[in-house]
Amino acid sequence: MTIDRKSISYGGTSGETEITPTYRTGIDNFEVASGELPNKFKLGLLFEGKGGERWKFTVPVQEQSSAEFVTINYTQQAGNVELTVSNLEISPLGLRLAYNTITNENEFPAGSFITFKAVDFLGNELVVSSEGGGQAETVNGKVHSKGNSLFEPIDDEVTELTITPYLILPSGG
Repeated sequence: MTIDRKSISYGGTSGETEITPTYRTGIDNFEVASGELPNKFKLGLLFEGKGGERWKFTVPVQEQSSAEFVTINYTQQAGNVELTVSNLEISPLGLRLAYNTITNENEFPAGSFITFKAVDFLGNELVVSSEGGGQAETVNGKVHSKGNSLFEPIDDEVTELTITPYLILPSGG
């Protein structure tokens, strides 16, 4: 990744959803190690396919101020998972639901398998564009994880959302 053609140090998360064998959608979240970014820059990206194909893009980026932040700070306990949904960011690009989980260190990491379903007031389910991603650390025998669920944009007419967490455990092996 480059900013104005200069390599930078960064970390982050990514997630993708396969729509068809040749079409995928996803969102990458980057945190730049050097601190603040300019309000306007050219982002250089390089993607590599499973067969070694390479795609190089340069995308103009400009800070957007149209995002709305809704503080939620709702916590619930389910089994050994404490889930806190901290906020919802709504923008023309989509919705980002930020959440934290706390689980016991020596138990099954159920917090890693949290997923969300969002339904608008008309009963339309929002399409998830990326889930999970984030970071985790162990503190005093507890695993503290942070994650995001990203949804495609909502229509302007939407005035109410119902967001429900689910625990989707892996099956088999």
